[in-house]
This record gives sequence, C-alpha cells and structure tokens, in this order.
Amino acid sequence: MKLAIIGNGNVGPHLGKALRDAGHEVKLLPTAEIERLTPDCEVVLLTVRDSAIPSVAAKVNAIIPSFSGILAHTAGSVPVDVLSPYARNYGVFYPMQTFSRQVQIADYRPISLFIEGNSPETVQILSSLASSAFDSVTECNGERRKTLHLASVFACNFTNALWTIASDILQADGLDFSALHPLLKQTLEKALSNSPLNSQTGPAVRNDNAVMDAHLASLAHDPEKAKIYRLLSDYIINRHSHEQN
Repeated sequence: MKLAIIGNGNVGPHLGKALRDAGHEVKLLPTAEIERLTPDCEVVLLTVRDSAIPSVAAKVNAIIPSFSGILAHTAGSVPVDVLSPYARNYGVFYPMQTFSRQVQIADYRPISLFIEGNSPETVQILSSLASSAFDSVTECNGERRKTLHLASVFACNFTNALWTIASDILQADGLDFSALHPLLKQTLEKALSNSPLNSQTGPAVRNDNAVMDAHLASLAHDPEKAKIYRLLSDYIINRHSHEQN
C-alpha cells in the first residue's frame, strides 16, 4: 500500500520502519511539511500529539478535500469520531507500545495493534495493513481502547517514573542503576509467567512496619518521594489484606 505518516516524533518513525519492512511504500512527513501530502495515498496516519489531531486532520482535508483513502490516528484515548469532519473514511491504528526515537526496536511483529474504523470496509483495510507488519491485530472500540491506554500508563509510564526515582536514590549514594537490572528482569518475568498480584513481595505485603518506617526516615529530606512511598505501600497493604479476607 501507499501510505503517508504525518508526525516525526516518537511514534511516526517507528511505524514507518515497521510498515516499510512489511513491503509498503511509506512517506514520513513532519507536520511542517504536510503540504507534500499527495492524493494517491491509500492511508494517512496521524502520529501527532492528541491535542493536535483535529487541527492536523483539518489541514489534510484542506490539502486533499476529496480524499478517498483512509485517515487514521494512532492515539490511545482519542475517539475515532474526532476525524469524522475531515474524511469520508476514518479510523484508529493504535500500537500499544512505548516508542522513543533514540531507542531501536529489533522486532516489531510482537507489538499489539488495535483497530477501529467508521465502516466494515475501513476496519478490513486497516486490519490487513496492520497484519502485514504485526502479529497481534484486534478490532477494538473506543471505550476499550481507553481502558487499554489507562492500563498501559500504569504498567509503563508510571513504572518508568518509579525506576527514575530508584535511579535518583542510587545515584545520590554513588550507586549505579545497573545494580537493579537483574531484579527488574526477574520482576517482569514473574509478573508475566505468574501474575502481578501473586508475585508481590517486599515490606508492604508483609506489613513490616519497622522496615517501612526506616525507609521513610531515609526519605525525610524528600517529602515528594516519601508521599509516593506511603501511597504505594498503603495500596499494597490494602489490596493484599482484601485478597486474604
């Protein structure tokens, strides 16, 4: 297929590479070069920030008023209908993965793709496109996609923020984050092979107040980190107390 990807941030270049590797002709356009868009594209993917989707879609419509292809965005929490004023055929092409421009991905095929479209024909075309590059492709409505996106923020973004806190704590005492690498790998392996709930360890699940108090004393100089420690510890205590009752 002949595709255009508008947006040159974290997502666009990775999707472009994955789809090129699958044999498609892909034109990657920064938003500043959207005028280079041509009407022979079968699919136009918008990989811009969520708030910019309507304005960029409006520019696509202005450049190609009678666009006969599919206009789709790649956002997790933006409704598909946001594109309805700007295209006859529109949809969502949502890859549930974390992308960074500077970090290469060796194999794109295991990434899960979630598809939505304004018609069965649109869904079929987007699904076929996705299946050419990715092994897991699922039709998913907007409400379920929002649920997936919310879960991914907890699983990925918040987890990464906690790793950043851990790195800060280590660096303050002259230690390197690499000391945690085996622990992080084993934590993920246990969560995937067992379940996150059943894999929980640490002082909070044991309700070990002496250890938690000592940790909070070490964080007395940093109220923000201490607050996060308390919130997460309370969550673990309450959740596992509920499971035991």
